[in-house]
Amino acid sequence: MVSQEQELTFEQRVEAQRKRDIERALAAGDLKLAKVLETVEYEEVSPEERVEIDRALEAARNQTEWEEPNAFLKEWREEEPEFVAMLERTDERFPGWSKMCYRLPEDHPEDVEMLRRIEQDEPEAAAFIRSFHDDLRVA
Repeated sequence: MVSQEQELTFEQRVEAQRKRDIERALAAGDLKLAKVLETVEYEEVSPEERVEIDRALEAARNQTEWEEPNAFLKEWREEEPEFVAMLERTDERFPGWSKMCYRLPEDHPEDVEMLRRIEQDEPEAAAFIRSFHDDLRVA
């Protein structure tokens, strides 16, 4: 006998899952997660991948100690407030700058001009980006 879940299209299963996930988030009082779940992209996965995902989700549900997703930022703000402030200024002035950390200028000439402007306005941020580039070149 085929279950009703198997008779549904992928899109129908996604919407049913989305609804369940949003309801759980709202029941837990997590409005931020509910908002994310409204727009998250779901991909069709194999039965084997589904089993692995279910295991990971079950382990997460059973976890007794949770760390808020951006908890490290709070800690970082306390330990390195000037550095975090520099990153925030760079985010504000140069949207998308962080992508450059993972792309070498020689491979992405379109990044060179932004890196030059960052160097002028936020030399510490430029040094931070270049440290990523150095690591990429070594790898």
